[in-house]
Amino acid sequence: RCREFILSGNDLIQLSLERAKEKGIAFFLTWRMNESHGVNETGNPGNSRFWREHPALRIGGSGPFGWCEEQALCFSHEAVRDYQFGFIEELCSRYDIDGLELDFLRFPYFFPKSMPFADKAATMTEFIRRVRAMLTRLHKDIPICVRVHNRLDMARDAGMDIRTWLDDDLVQMLNISPSYITQPDSDIEGYREAFPSAWILGEMTQCM
Repeated sequence: RCREFILSGNDLIQLSLERAKEKGIAFFLTWRMNESHGVNETGNPGNSRFWREHPALRIGGSGPFGWCEEQALCFSHEAVRDYQFGFIEELCSRYDIDGLELDFLRFPYFFPKSMPFADKAATMTEFIRRVRAMLTRLHKDIPICVRVHNRLDMARDAGMDIRTWLDDDLVQMLNISPSYITQPDSDIEGYREAFPSAWILGEMTQCM
């Protein structure tokens, strides 16, 4: 049914946007920064042509789970950053959105574990700066929300320099999430203590 819906010329995002506007609801797009479902299966048809044709641009090594963390695309490569930015720019250019969420939690693998935090942080901060500049170029004065791990130490391990993002007004909202199963022990207090003036949201995920 989804295939027939799309091939019939329907635009799910535009239809959802219009319905939200009718209801007076702000419409945000969320973009998974490193979608990695199926990357442990070489022949999975859901894997992009870019991923299939550029194995050298993956993180590599071995991770604790033995699947997506080593096969995911690595943001230390400029080509990977350009690839991901292209999707975000197209979506923001095409739709009259009220806000943009960058989902760093599904999946939270962007760099080799051995890469120093300073290098990870500089690379990812520059990427978000590029997204903010693109929104400015499109005359879209809208907030950027980042979906990050509900433990600040794990967000940092992934290369998230949240303090700089907030201090430089690159990001306006923090969505604190456990990723998959709602947890009552999210460290929202820790985030509030670290960022006393930030707009913090505590996510309840699809699995309650």
